Amino acid sequence: MFTDLRKKSSSIVIAIMFGIIIVTFVISFGPGSQGGLATADKYAATVNGDIITEAEFRYEYNRQYDYYARVFPNFNEKMAREQGLGKNTMDRLVGMLLLAQKADSMGFHVSDVEIAKVIRDNPAFQKEGAFDMELYRRAVQFQINASVKQYEVRVRRELQAQKLINFLGVSTGVSSAEVKDEYINNNEQLKAEFILLSRAALTADAKERIAKSITDAAVTAFLTKDAPKVKAYFDTHGDEFATKATGGATVKKEFAAVKNEIAKKMVVDAAIDALLKSDSQRLLALTKADAPLTNEVLTKEFADWKLELKPLDNIKKSAVYLPGIGMDKPLVEKLFALKTAPAWLPEVVATDAGQLVVVRVVEHPPIDMEKFKTAKFDMDKRMSSRKAGTLLMNYIDELKTKASLEISSTFLSTYTATEEQ
Repeated sequence: MFTDLRKKSSSIVIAIMFGIIIVTFVISFGPGSQGGLATADKYAATVNGDIITEAEFRYEYNRQYDYYARVFPNFNEKMAREQGLGKNTMDRLVGMLLLAQKADSMGFHVSDVEIAKVIRDNPAFQKEGAFDMELYRRAVQFQINASVKQYEVRVRRELQAQKLINFLGVSTGVSSAEVKDEYINNNEQLKAEFILLSRAALTADAKERIAKSITDAAVTAFLTKDAPKVKAYFDTHGDEFATKATGGATVKKEFAAVKNEIAKKMVVDAAIDALLKSDSQRLLALTKADAPLTNEVLTKEFADWKLELKPLDNIKKSAVYLPGIGMDKPLVEKLFALKTAPAWLPEVVATDAGQLVVVRVVEHPPIDMEKFKTAKFDMDKRMSSRKAGTLLMNYIDELKTKASLEISSTFLSTYTATEEQ
């Protein structure tokens, strides 16, 4: 089972979230049926017959709310609802209860000595640096809303869950190769420059010239051959052909009235795309010439376009976004695959947005692996923790699929519904 879990994809966000749980969950939840706080009609959720009470949910929700209020001064109830704090709180409580139940079934036992240590070491139960029994009783009764016996049962279960979490963490590790790859991805950098060609870069004069060159016969031929494409464009862009009628109402034109207009637009776009493709290849050919490709050269050689050589500074190997180009991990990989620098990519690259880009790696310095020697220990710890967090999330998801889970939607809605609702 653990082998299968390790094969699942990782999520940094999930890992961080459960990393927080590992650190902070003690005294923040407990199974209601093992000394719970309320009767069954006051449950927030039941998990395999164990109850998460409304009181337990409120305690954990308020604790999380107070934390965010300290971090974000403007945090309020509306923001809590928008960010799903109620659902996240429920997920945390259900997840931790599932872990406690599984730990119990796997034989993870907790001694009375371990329970006493957790309680005595808790600063909330100390006065002047020493454990205070009366303070402990009052805090449990009025802040956590439980009896001492109920609370200690909960601590036992929580420590069982923690032992299972520790076991899952110890069972997970990262290889030296993984740590090295992570270091390289986050530290290897290069500088580049690019020229972007797109429909938007075509000058107004060039667009007008192309539009005038399209004959009525060409439009009619296109409409005859590709009528379904024209109709599909109308169906998805009909608002472009709306007019204001008397009284200010918006009236959409009939397809028959605008089909020639649409067909001409599509023919013009096709002509621009053809010019875009041919001129991008002409630009690529210029990159192989001895003369430098400056903005002055671009203006002279490509009068139909507004082209500019733009920089890409300090691009990491792990980058997925390139400023001025967009999300394009494949292009990043092509740049880092170049063996020499400075050098132009030997091809025109098409982006997901339909743009064409010609790129040159300006500088690609070797990575300083000496720093890796001092960084790898901390990196190993962080990556192992992240991987353990992902494993924990996957493990909880697996437990959920086998659990009998019922959440009080009525109760939870008071924490998750928006103000408008």
